[in-house]
Amino acid sequence: MISLRLADELREIVEARLEHTVRGIEETLRVILSRQEISREELVEALDRLQSAFSLLSQRWVLPILLVLLLSGQARFGELRRTLGVGSRVLTDKLKALESAGLVKRKVDPGPPVASWYSLTPRGRELALLSVPLLYRAASD
Repeated sequence: MISLRLADELREIVEARLEHTVRGIEETLRVILSRQEISREELVEALDRLQSAFSLLSQRWVLPILLVLLLSGQARFGELRRTLGVGSRVLTDKLKALESAGLVKRKVDPGPPVASWYSLTPRGRELALLSVPLLYRAASD
C-alpha cells in the first residue's frame, strides 16, 4: 500500500480540495438527474463504457505508468522501466495498450541511438489527474 506522508497543513489543503471536488460532482449529478431522465438502457451503456475504462486502468502497472508520465511530462522506455522496476515485455505490452486506448503517445527519436519517448495525450493526462484523488483516498484510509 502506498503511504502518503504529507505535512498537516498540506493534508488539510488536499482534504479540503477533495471534499470540494466531491461536493461539486454530487451537485452536478443532482442537476443532471433533475433536468434529464436517464433510461435503463442509457445507464447500462454508460456502465459498460465505465467498466471498459476501469478494466484497463485497474491492470497492474497501468496507473503507475500514467502517474510517472504525469509527473515527468515524458519519459524514454528505459527510464520508465527503471523507475517502475517492470520487465521490458510487460512494459511494452502496457504501453501498447495505453497507446491503443488513446492515453499515451509514442515519439521515436531516430538517434543515434534510436529512442522512444512516451507522454500522455490530453485524455491520458485527464485520467491520470482524476486517478490522483482516488489513489490518495485509497492510501489514506
